[in-house]
Amino acid sequence: MQLLADTAQQAGFIAGLSISAADYIGALRVRAAAIQALNTLWTRCDALIAPTLLTVATAVDRPLHESDEPWGGNGGPGNLAGWPSISVPMGYGKLNLPLGLELIGPPSGEQTILPLAMAYQRETDWHRQHPPL
Repeated sequence: MQLLADTAQQAGFIAGLSISAADYIGALRVRAAAIQALNTLWTRCDALIAPTLLTVATAVDRPLHESDEPWGGNGGPGNLAGWPSISVPMGYGKLNLPLGLELIGPPSGEQTILPLAMAYQRETDWHRQHPPL
């Protein structure tokens, strides 16, 4: 863990080591109930499409933890429930920094979101562009 350059990542790693087995088992039970509730969404839709983050990407010359804006986004529920997702370029925001479009599918729904991502890229050229210097 001392090899991690980011001190915040070091602290997170150390905190993770302090979780007891009982707490971990309890969290798995809560997770199972949350997944069951979240997956009811898929009775009403085939995929979710939303911005990958609620802000532009962090500039390449800045550490991630120094971002000016909260990232936000859809990763939490999807990570918890094991939903597949893919992010594709969708343009540029302030300071010509890239924006991403996330396509999210149900469990084992890669066969739904990959063709959507491919169709989006066929119809746009964002993935071929580079931000101006």
